[in-house]
Amino acid sequence: MITAEERTKLVRQLVALASENMDKEIKDAVQPTQLGAALDQMADNVVEQILGLDDSERMIVAMATVTKLLVENYILQNARSNV
Repeated sequence: MITAEERTKLVRQLVALASENMDKEIKDAVQPTQLGAALDQMADNVVEQILGLDDSERMIVAMATVTKLLVENYILQNARSNV
């Protein structure tokens, strides 16, 4: 189990990494406060989900989640370029 301080630090790291790599058009599509709130909430949910798993399950769940998100992003990008 991690402390509240460690969890907060982990959430901040996830938010920073996600923000760095976010598509500019997506960032510009919402207000910064909404984006920040969404990133905080989703990062906290991810931490809760992953930390709730056994060590042996964490990597496969993380990889499956990343794969799903990449495919969804790919589909959305294609749909947006075909409009």
